[in-house]
Amino acid sequence: MKTLIFLSFLFPTVILAQYPNTTERSGAKNIYNDAIKRYINHGRQPEKSSIDTLFILKDDFLRDSFAIKVGKTIIQIMDGPSIQGKVERDTSFILHKFFPLGFDKGSFYIAVVPFVTHEDDGELIMENTGTCKIFYSYQSKQRRFTFLKVDWQGF
Repeated sequence: MKTLIFLSFLFPTVILAQYPNTTERSGAKNIYNDAIKRYINHGRQPEKSSIDTLFILKDDFLRDSFAIKVGKTIIQIMDGPSIQGKVERDTSFILHKFFPLGFDKGSFYIAVVPFVTHEDDGELIMENTGTCKIFYSYQSKQRRFTFLKVDWQGF
């Protein structure tokens, strides 16, 4: 009985809380894919840059949530060996860490931290360049998230 009660609390969070318009885990409209789209489209200088490939740090909690492609941007999930190989080939690149859905002051958000990733004296270095938060409100009647804003911090 305790397990059933626990699952009844967990189920709505897992099924509904992460998806703006769908309950499909890797659906094109889940909240993480929407956050990627917002991140790309609301960059610090969107008119001066485009992202061909968005490198995302592999995370066991979020790994099934990302699409392979969002708009024209290819999404590449990277683990330790692939990060090391990319640094050896390209010297440095931007690696993004997406955090699980958070809640602050009445709004839900997904935080994204872009790291300049490079090697220095044989060590892999990931330099934090700030944080981007993509904010949403939750519309309970429609059972979906609505985009509010993108906020860049620490740049």
